Amino acid sequence: MLYGHFFKLDTTVSDIERGIAIFRYCPAGDGNTDDKIRVAFSSGGIEFNAVGGGKNVVILRIPFSENLRKSFAETLADTSDRDAGEGFDFRAATATDAKNSYFATFPENVIKKTKRSQKEEMKAPLRKLILDFLFDFQETSIFEMSPHHSSLLGISLENYFARCLAAKARYYYKRTSYQNILKENHEATTLEEQKARREFYGEMLFNAEKEWTDCIRDPRSDKTFRDSNGWFEPSEDELKHVYRPYLNICLSELL
Repeated sequence: MLYGHFFKLDTTVSDIERGIAIFRYCPAGDGNTDDKIRVAFSSGGIEFNAVGGGKNVVILRIPFSENLRKSFAETLADTSDRDAGEGFDFRAATATDAKNSYFATFPENVIKKTKRSQKEEMKAPLRKLILDFLFDFQETSIFEMSPHHSSLLGISLENYFARCLAAKARYYYKRTSYQNILKENHEATTLEEQKARREFYGEMLFNAEKEWTDCIRDPRSDKTFRDSNGWFEPSEDELKHVYRPYLNICLSELL
């Protein structure tokens, strides 16, 4: 598979047989828009680069060995304090918030859409880049093209911060997807088909909710969430967002 939703394999510079996989970022989710951002995979980790005009600027580097030993949180939290840098305009990344996106459904405490300064404006696009990366990692198979996919998978499985972030993003996306299914006009489908769709999306939401609430209740979350620089709220608040009565979806009444 050469295409995900936000990333596609750059066949002009990748050499899979030699272990080189480079992906182009398409922030609008249309498979065509090129924001001049590339993601390179190697045995050492993942590197996000802005290319163009003879420049190659590292936006974010996630070294596997360091973060699996130490803290993935430090790498992601750092994105909130970085500006565009080197003349690249990352604001183009927020030209549209694709419907099928973790960024579009993630709580506003992460988005922080402000216009106080250029540095503040960069916060949302850089975090959108990370959330779009997580989306394709979890919802598509595009990154399986990389020979180092298993190492990438290890980050989400072995690093607690990364696992919590992925669980939170997936939960909100699955919840929004389920709510959209309930709101859709089903006149063209039978009652049996409607029920089957609700059951299918409801089961995905149930699994995502369990994974996310297990993370919230984990004793490690108190410190992890507190030091996340906005990626998470305190555990008690995160749990309230899941179980607030007017947001809670009563699956048993809908199936």
